[in-house]
Amino acid sequence: MLKDNSQLKLSVSPYQGIYDAIIPSNHLLRKMKENIDFSFVNPMLRKQYCENFGRPAKEPEMMFKLLFLKKLYDLSDEILISSAQTDMAYKFFLDLEPEAKMIDPGLLTKFRKTRIAEDILEDMLKETIQQSLDKGLIKSGTIIVDSTHTNASVRAKSPTQILRDMSKQLRKEIYKNAFELSEKFPKRPSLEAGLEEEIAYTKELYQAL
Repeated sequence: MLKDNSQLKLSVSPYQGIYDAIIPSNHLLRKMKENIDFSFVNPMLRKQYCENFGRPAKEPEMMFKLLFLKKLYDLSDEILISSAQTDMAYKFFLDLEPEAKMIDPGLLTKFRKTRIAEDILEDMLKETIQQSLDKGLIKSGTIIVDSTHTNASVRAKSPTQILRDMSKQLRKEIYKNAFELSEKFPKRPSLEAGLEEEIAYTKELYQAL
């Protein structure tokens, strides 16, 4: 069950003085919290949760921020959660109170595997990094997502990549609007697959839907 942001979001205003005293104004996570709009996260994941039943879910925005920190600092789930428990910059970035208890690492793993599809996670990471690039918070021209490198500059795409991107866009729309149909998706070909394999996969995907 997913509650509204207003019900879940913790206010750090009573602790703002503490955070201001210990987190420098030029700290990357302070700049990201103050400049990046993460409001796109909850709407993208709302259909992954039951609206009226089940135990209260951890706020998707916070869970995504944890995954972003994991990518940003290249940490395991266990080390990330351990660091977030004691690092005030992490707590500030996550909108948590200084004394708040962090989640179990297994809950983050479960969220990544059952609540957020790979395509959606990639899109959300790219959106966050693109905002960071636009605000000058990240200087690199390369976006690193799931061990693949996507150049910020435009490059010519092969027919295989064009078809792969089109099928990815179709899957993304299904995830957002008819998630139950995703169970019918055929197994995706590897990144090394050629055009014929991508054509065969796209036909299977179309027939399944």
